[in-house]
Amino acid sequence: MASSKMHKMMLYIKNYAIKCKRVLKLLKYPAKQELMMSMKITIAGFLIIGFIGFLIALIINKLDLFV
Repeated sequence: MASSKMHKMMLYIKNYAIKCKRVLKLLKYPAKQELMMSMKITIAGFLIIGFIGFLIALIINKLDLFV
């Protein structure tokens, strides 16, 4: 009984590894232009979220909420 479960688990892992290998073969590196655009968007998102958090902290400190 335990052998059957172990066998099923090994087949699942083997099939998963085959699928992962297939996906990795299809992957390609992004072009420099695509990479730069992704980096710009990511940095802009960090800045916007950070600015919103900073504004919320200022508002909470000015209103003395949660103190």
